[in-house]
Amino acid sequence: SRNDVYGPKLYETYLRALDSREVAENVFERYDFDYMLLDYAFYPSPGRDTGLLSYLRDHPEWVLVYFDHTSVLYVADRPSHADLIERDGYHLIDPTRFVPGTASRLSTATLPAWDRESRRALDQAPDSLPARLIRVDFLTAIRRDREALGLLGTVLEDDPRNMVALVAGARLSRRLGETGRARDLYRRALHLRPDAEALRQELGALGEEPF
Repeated sequence: SRNDVYGPKLYETYLRALDSREVAENVFERYDFDYMLLDYAFYPSPGRDTGLLSYLRDHPEWVLVYFDHTSVLYVADRPSHADLIERDGYHLIDPTRFVPGTASRLSTATLPAWDRESRRALDQAPDSLPARLIRVDFLTAIRRDREALGLLGTVLEDDPRNMVALVAGARLSRRLGETGRARDLYRRALHLRPDAEALRQELGALGEEPF
């Protein structure tokens, strides 16, 4: 475990830095890091907007270069890392801050860069649920609905209770005129979130009385 490697004192500092911006800033002042690898699935703050993650996001000298289903890797923007950042740096997408529908609000000038970043993320970590959902968001924005729906199917195979995938799949199916599939996905989503009034209304618009 990390405790065995770092010792209890440093490990305790790490845990406090995850949830405290002040502790995180002290850590960066004390240590000269080149890389920062964080397990964001373990992150103690539900909003992931405190501590180390908050610090890294707010400091452009740290660049996200990799992520998968659980981890993010940041690298310090230094001349020795210039090639890595040019090749692998992410400047638009971030799995810890992803909100469905983001790509549809981007300017047409920004979409090509989002396309490149989302494709690279999926190539680097094809099993990553966040990478797949971010790619779906782009495909939906440019109305490549069949491709998006196929990718959502792989998400739901791995995580049948994934609320983001269920809702996105229901809305895509509705847009494609596949009413039966849309109803099924809406029902599954509402089973998980019976208080989601917007989903109830969307299901009702398909001619089915929400349960």
